Amino acid sequence: MNKNFKKIMVATLICGSVITSAIVSNAYAAGNVGDTDYIFTFPANTIGYNYTDIREKKDYTSSYMKLMSIYDGSPRYVAKVVDSARYPFSKSWYYYFSDNLYEDVFLTNYAAEDRGTPVNIRIEAKSDPVFYNAWKASGVWSPDSVGGN
Repeated sequence: MNKNFKKIMVATLICGSVITSAIVSNAYAAGNVGDTDYIFTFPANTIGYNYTDIREKKDYTSSYMKLMSIYDGSPRYVAKVVDSARYPFSKSWYYYFSDNLYEDVFLTNYAAEDRGTPVNIRIEAKSDPVFYNAWKASGVWSPDSVGGN
């Protein structure tokens, strides 16, 4: 009985180590997943466009964005992934940000499918609708993601 128990414990530890290694290596297999801050400033009474800084996308995962704060009212903006020259990819998905503070949002995009990897991208944000006061939104984003689609 004692011998069988040791064998079971060793087998369990080995299986646990293999599963943990697979999970950890999958998380680090993603490309450029470090968060970068962004601040969007939208003018009053107009449709304003803002862009994040350019970053390199290294894999086929969705991009990631998290809204941390909105200043001066309760406006909203629409975001999508574009290339470094601000042109859209062959397919664009639009994501609304307003009251979804601290929510992980995964932005589907065809950056890697259209241009291969690595590819330089940024996030385009457009105020929606026109808001009567100037306002700001800030948060973090990354060109690749560990979760999402």
